[in-house]
Amino acid sequence: MREAFFCTAARMGVAVVLVDEDVHDRYDRMCDVSLSWPADDLEISRADGLLTSSAIGRSCRLGGPLNGVTALSDRGMTLAAELAARQSLPGPGRAVANAGQDKAAVRKLTEGTSCRAIRARAISEDSDIWSFFGDGPRLAVLKPADGSGSASIHLVSTAEAASARLAEVLASSRNRRAVLEDYLAGDEYSIEVVVRAGRRLHCVLTRKVTSGPPHHIELQHVVSPDQQATYGTGAAAFADRLIGALGVADCVLHIEAKLTADGWALVEIAFRPAGGMICELVWRACGINLYEEQIRAALGLPPGSVTGTSGHAGVRFVTGTGQVARLSSLWPVIEPFPSIEHADVTFVHGFVIDAVTANWWRAGYVLGMAERLSTLLDDLAGAATAMADALGLIAVPPATERSQPLNGLPDLRSHQ
Repeated sequence: MREAFFCTAARMGVAVVLVDEDVHDRYDRMCDVSLSWPADDLEISRADGLLTSSAIGRSCRLGGPLNGVTALSDRGMTLAAELAARQSLPGPGRAVANAGQDKAAVRKLTEGTSCRAIRARAISEDSDIWSFFGDGPRLAVLKPADGSGSASIHLVSTAEAASARLAEVLASSRNRRAVLEDYLAGDEYSIEVVVRAGRRLHCVLTRKVTSGPPHHIELQHVVSPDQQATYGTGAAAFADRLIGALGVADCVLHIEAKLTADGWALVEIAFRPAGGMICELVWRACGINLYEEQIRAALGLPPGSVTGTSGHAGVRFVTGTGQVARLSSLWPVIEPFPSIEHADVTFVHGFVIDAVTANWWRAGYVLGMAERLSTLLDDLAGAATAMADALGLIAVPPATERSQPLNGLPDLRSHQ
């Protein structure tokens, strides 16, 4: 769902060289040069535009200088930060290159700061688990230290339960490391931040609805002026503390956090724009193109302009199990719901979804915008249900236990 990045680059007149080691070719036709190379051993020469992969012993000369390097994935962002730092190009900063995708390392960098972080421990063997639960059972989350997409996340309450899941979690980690952290009750948000020269330029809140334990699949994102007005100041201050603690320089941040009774608490942070269509929502609701800001930051260009707009924007993911049925047209699905502007199916008909254990098993989405939040929420839910029925899927329900309803925001500003 990153097509908008490449469209934005083309509109800006920026040539994109994509290095992607995945076997699929989602974006190879949307960029100027596409290289299916291993990323771990990639080297760049800024002045003469030379890319080299020692892993396969190949190089590619682009015929001109490289002016910036950035990434769209969790795994790529660490390498991009390191390459940028080596070549004295703009980037997130050395701390990102050192910590990057490692959730435990990020937690360590925020220790002793004013950033409220969830108590966590790096896990590589059973003894680490027993240490974490040394003072008795408690609700905790076990997940890969370098994971993404809500994959291999488990809610556990005892050392025995965590130990039973450890092998699976380690197997899904490239570095065979896990993180065990306290589970906090609270509403889930992401905070989208544009950082330039170590200072926050823009800060936008996205309200999340998930499937809840055990996998916390993200089912819905909403960007709303109401939540921005109520919680925006506190979220911006929280983001500022993280930026300072992590030494972030130039990038777009995606901060996942919970708003608890005691204020904001960090869940995870990514040094790249959010996925899950959140960038499209921020553009619609706030007039901020996060992909353009990412490109401008990587190239050292001045920030872009903000297009004045107002309204509530949201996306609801069609998520369920079953065999995907053939759907010749989406118009009958969305036509009854006026605020829905766009919809798509992400799997071909006949594909079987046995279980939804990570975000990449979502079968489609509906996206829209409305002046009234209640109208948007009703239409998102109705259109997603209609699409799930049309595709023949048994939908995954959202979590029912939330501390605050999305369209009835209480005043928690004293906790910001």
